[in-house]
Formats: sequence, C-alpha cells, structure tokens
Amino acid sequence: FVSFRYFISRQTRASLTFRGFVGYFMSESGVQVHLRSVGEAAALKKTKFRIDGNKSIHEVEKFLRKQLKHEGSIFLFCGSGFSPTPDQILKDLFDNFETGGELVVHYGYQEAW
Repeated sequence: FVSFRYFISRQTRASLTFRGFVGYFMSESGVQVHLRSVGEAAALKKTKFRIDGNKSIHEVEKFLRKQLKHEGSIFLFCGSGFSPTPDQILKDLFDNFETGGELVVHYGYQEAW
C-alpha cells in the first residue's frame, strides 16, 4: 500500500507543507472540496482540496480567511444557495450536495443568493 503523499510531486508537497496543509488539512480518504469565489471575493490559485470529512465547514472558513487575508465576513454556500452553519461536518454536506465527485463550496464577502 502506497501513501497518497508519494503521488504528489516534490515541489507540490513542499508548497503544501509550507502553507501548513499536509497532515492537518489534506487527507487521503477525505472529501474533495472545490472552492469557487463569488462576487468581489478574490479567487484562489488552487481551488480543489481533499479535506478530512470529519472536519467542520468552519475549518474551511478559517482556511479561507487565512488565504485571502480577509477579516470581514465570509459567506459560504453549498448547492444553489444553501448556507451551512459553522458546525456542519463536511462528509454530511458532501452526502447532500455532492456534484461530480466533489463538494462545490462558493464563497464571497456578501450574500450572493
């Protein structure tokens, strides 16, 4: 059995380690999350992440705040307009809003829907 880590290039692994993702945010058996910006929110360079399904959506929000360096409100949406509460678990959201094998989460600085 070969770990997921060996399939990531050395440069990508170094980049992810630098940002603090490996071991905390990424998971072999997690949920594929696709983050899409809405409105005036800045777009991320890398938009797809595999995240441990037992983490809450609040962890995604904290990650976005750190990456975007934004201190104001960040609104998250799943599906077409559902706004999850911070304590909702990613694997539950994935079960309900999965599209093409991934959980699409739209984020913005204002309510979009």
